[in-house]
Amino acid sequence: MRVWIFQDSRQERSWKDFRNEYRETVLCHLKPTSRTESENALNHFERLTRPRKVSDVTTSALLAYLAERRLERGRKPGSTVSEYTLKKELSAVRAALNLAHDLE
Repeated sequence: MRVWIFQDSRQERSWKDFRNEYRETVLCHLKPTSRTESENALNHFERLTRPRKVSDVTTSALLAYLAERRLERGRKPGSTVSEYTLKKELSAVRAALNLAHDLE
């Protein structure tokens, strides 16, 4: 069992600091494919919601992210992002947020 200790686990932590620390302490232990998928999911989330602090991420922010991401172009011509992709990305975002919450 791995135990990660974040230096500052308060919810007032900046999103950028949280992302950096999450990358250095959690994502570095994942297989390369899993690490890339988690990073991509968090990048999409950050691009669409633009959180400044971890506490900016609320249920309504997650719902807004899903609504906006669902309308984006998919891989196939004329398609939108698949439900499977949305589910996978939401899972990665929730894993990061759950860790942030557990460590507060």
